[in-house]
Amino acid sequence: MRWALAFWAVWFKIESPAELGDKVTTDVDFIGSSTNAGDLNKQLHWTMWKPSLDDSTPQTAKLTKRVDNNGVKQIDFLHSIVGLDTKEIRKRAVAINLPLSSKISILHPVDVLTSRLKNLQHLPEKQNAIGVAQAHLAIKITSAFLATLLAAPHHRELLTWVEHIAGIALDKSLGNTLDRYGLDPLKSIPAGEIDLPEFKIETLASNY
Repeated sequence: MRWALAFWAVWFKIESPAELGDKVTTDVDFIGSSTNAGDLNKQLHWTMWKPSLDDSTPQTAKLTKRVDNNGVKQIDFLHSIVGLDTKEIRKRAVAINLPLSSKISILHPVDVLTSRLKNLQHLPEKQNAIGVAQAHLAIKITSAFLATLLAAPHHRELLTWVEHIAGIALDKSLGNTLDRYGLDPLKSIPAGEIDLPEFKIETLASNY
């Protein structure tokens, strides 16, 4: 989810890699149906597109609006995200309060990382310098997220997420992708700062 990557980079005050430039988009992706898109468009009055039965796409709908002679704003509605379980990511999504008592759910930082890695694994159009830079940025975002948990008085949640990230790093299906692009999710784990008897990075590795 491109917008989630941009949101968390701003939230954690992480500078985007030079390779991205303006490629961390302000366009938005939602998990939702064409009905959800239609409901939103009743307020926006943008141009709405729905795929035909012959279209092979994860999109259920798309809203677009031309903002100048060359630019188009876009909202994509997806039935799923590559490599992620929709029910699980809905559970982990982070609720953000907006003006006028509105709320929006943002893909969790660690799920953003998984999404970037799965895109590199499965989508040829993402297997480029921009896709790799987005994955590196997602690792930095994950590191910043873990740092917030490390600062908390209780570390049970931190250890849960550390184990989750270890599972991503040691996922055999991702092995070639991580090696090919020089990506190491374990670098996001502040192993030297976790002073707990139940934590050992070697133990985590042996569990997968």
